[in-house]
Amino acid sequence: MILDFESRKTLGIVETLCASGMLVTSVILGARGMKKEILKALCISLGVAGICMMGFGFRENLILIIASGFFSLQ
Repeated sequence: MILDFESRKTLGIVETLCASGMLVTSVILGARGMKKEILKALCISLGVAGICMMGFGFRENLILIIASGFFSLQ
């Protein structure tokens, strides 16, 4: 979808920024840990990820796509 309105270089930057959300979340979880209420945390994060995934196709706006991708890869 991004290649319809942007270049390959921009697509690579967007993918990198989206994937960095996974890295940030991994560092936070590694430092803090998850000992209590794992099921509740998983349900909430999957709900947020689902809402963010809808942001990918909502509009042809790079900022929206990057923010949706960053928070959906938690």
